[in-house]
Amino acid sequence: MAKRLTTRDIPALWASGRRGHAAALSTDGIDLYSYNQRIGTTIDGRKVLAEYRAPWHYISHTTSKHVGMAAKVADNLIHPTYFKKCFEEEV
Repeated sequence: MAKRLTTRDIPALWASGRRGHAAALSTDGIDLYSYNQRIGTTIDGRKVLAEYRAPWHYISHTTSKHVGMAAKVADNLIHPTYFKKCFEEEV
């Protein structure tokens, strides 16, 4: 029987390029989502995470927790305005 994923498992899956979903945090291996908000992406194999936490751009307590977990595996943590300008226009 397969192990049930928890939100704490998802950042590691994102870091290794694998899919996973648990509660409100999910990844397709390329992008990382908190609810339906893309909070991270992969550029040239590097994991880029938007700083969706106070004081930069607070969305919710849960999204802040997701960013905190993912920050441990991200290669770059950038300001949300820059993230949106560079990466959200691609969607």
